[in-house]
Amino acid sequence: MTAPLRQHLDYTTYTLTGWVRTDGGATILGTKQYNAADDDTGATTISTGWTQLTSQFTTGPTNTSVDIYCYRSTAGTSACDDFTLAMN
Repeated sequence: MTAPLRQHLDYTTYTLTGWVRTDGGATILGTKQYNAADDDTGATTISTGWTQLTSQFTTGPTNTSVDIYCYRSTAGTSACDDFTLAMN
């Protein structure tokens, strides 16, 4: 499962927060393609209840966007909801 969302950004540090639940399979809420090094950051849960995950990243001087994703590499059910992207 992956649900990319692209957001326009200024050159600074941001915090992504979102709620994730799963049937026990590891699920990641993360960001990628936000700097020239093509770094990837994220937080993971295996909790079956809604869990708030937070991930922080800093954009590069020439990068003005980020891909936000919710990803699970195995079969099963996961859900991601209520994303917040805040400038630090």
